[in-house]
Amino acid sequence: MLEALEESKKVQIELDSISPYLYGCKIHHLMEHCGERVRICAWVHSIRPQDIHFGVDNVLNEEAAVDTMLDNRHLVIRGGNAAATLRLKVAATVAIREHFHDASYTEVLPSKLVQTQVG
Repeated sequence: MLEALEESKKVQIELDSISPYLYGCKIHHLMEHCGERVRICAWVHSIRPQDIHFGVDNVLNEEAAVDTMLDNRHLVIRGGNAAATLRLKVAATVAIREHFHDASYTEVLPSKLVQTQVG
């Protein structure tokens, strides 16, 4: 691990002062600047050696059952397809709410009935 750290210290990155770059942009706004030059500032939070194997497989893989994915949905929504689906759902919800708000409708959110309340 220390060898890799010493090897990484030998890497020199030089800033090209001729070409302008975008400064002070958040990562989620970078899609608006595709093809442009940007400056990336970051830090290393921790160095984890890659040769240690803990013997634990990823619980979310292609063969994962639906109940496993539901139990680990906090991890599932970090994936590309699930996150894109949720963004699409949010956009649709916002559009529907704006439409009904512009048409002077009132949104009512009733409380949920659970089995103990029903009887």
